[in-house]
Amino acid sequence: MINQIQDTNIRGINRALFKPRQPLWAKNLTHVLVYDSQTKELRPSQEVIGYDVDKAINLRHQSASLHESNYLCSVCRKPLLLACNQDRGSFYFRHKTQNLDCPIIDGKYLPADVIRAEKFRGNQEGPAHALMKAILCDLLEQDSRFSEIEVERTIVDIHNERKRPDIKAKFADQDIIFEIQLSTESLKVIQKRADFYAKNNMILIWIFHSFAFKHANMTGLDIAGFNNGNILVLDDKAEAISRESRRIHFSCHWREYKSNGPQLDISEQATIIDFSSLDLYPSKNQAYYFDCATNKKQCIAESKIQARKLIESKLIADFRNTSSGYFYDEIYAQLIKQYFNITASNYHGLVNFLCVLQSAKYGQPIGNALSSNMQIFHMLYMRHKPDLVFIFLVTSAYYGHKLIPGEREHTPGSFKNRRNEIIFSLKHEKISSKFFPNRRFEDIFEELFPEGFAGYTKWARNFGIF
Repeated sequence: MINQIQDTNIRGINRALFKPRQPLWAKNLTHVLVYDSQTKELRPSQEVIGYDVDKAINLRHQSASLHESNYLCSVCRKPLLLACNQDRGSFYFRHKTQNLDCPIIDGKYLPADVIRAEKFRGNQEGPAHALMKAILCDLLEQDSRFSEIEVERTIVDIHNERKRPDIKAKFADQDIIFEIQLSTESLKVIQKRADFYAKNNMILIWIFHSFAFKHANMTGLDIAGFNNGNILVLDDKAEAISRESRRIHFSCHWREYKSNGPQLDISEQATIIDFSSLDLYPSKNQAYYFDCATNKKQCIAESKIQARKLIESKLIADFRNTSSGYFYDEIYAQLIKQYFNITASNYHGLVNFLCVLQSAKYGQPIGNALSSNMQIFHMLYMRHKPDLVFIFLVTSAYYGHKLIPGEREHTPGSFKNRRNEIIFSLKHEKISSKFFPNRRFEDIFEELFPEGFAGYTKWARNFGIF
């Protein structure tokens, strides 16, 4: 039976786990801008960190990877790590290693092994850790599906790299590594262990004694991030069921998304599972019960569909037979920010942009007090927004409402001549053309009219304008 865990006494990053679309960046960022090594551009840290806690944790993992970081210091071009202040629920960039020559100064840096040695002060294993390891080993020995159970055996790979896991066992033909996790661990240590076992075709499974996402420390969240959002717990109930059945069971914890119209609801779930219920992926070094990534992707997609429908219905209701007004821009900007996490410094002209796209999608004017889409074309060309006319043309065609020469034209041939002028100008003048498309709202275009945006970008590339 799946139990939904409820607890209102949460704070910081744990609150963000259950509140989608909340800004995650720290208030006072040292690295306000970061250098994107892929695009070769400076990007605001706020934009990179964003609103999605799972993406932020994944980015944190990537930044801690042994490979080169995607994001570098804007001044010294040295790799950055995405750090987290768990109590405040905020992320921020800092230098991966201290650079005394950089004018941007981070907090004091200590290597992971130094921090670890200081934390344990020579005592790597406490009584609770030893007891839980003994219990887990006993349960594995009672389960006939497991073989070759070894405790604290040093593993040496072909590169002479060594690891000494708590327990190593074989399930069917798959090597499973069990590590007891009762304290905190640095991301660097977690990453290095995951990399080591993955390249040696072993699956690393971290085992907790108790867990709740609403109270989890960053170690728990990092481990969940590596394992498709799943955490395995050997608590008293799981131990009792394991002993009774002589088949090892764990309590599995995960966060589950549900679409509630345009909104997203997130809840923590937990259930007791048999080990055989886990999907094992050696190449990813994952062993999970619930596919959190797919669940989240599907629910976000469904919520976006509902959000698009809501905004389209509102546009029709507000502007079916009237012109759009600039005073509506802020209203629609807030809706888009609420449902799509898209912000822009200037929303002036947003509603007019949306009405042009809505008209293209449905083949009839919305928000322009005109009688046909042909009239919208001529209005955009002559006096209103020449930088929208190309967008309107190709989006109309992509949605199956291609404008026909001579159809409802006051001056025969004017559409064909103007269309040819637009094409010629864009192909030869490119960004200097007055018809070069307005790219200010492209993020909104892509989210609200994804099919039309795909057609628009295809045509733009064919024309060689970007």
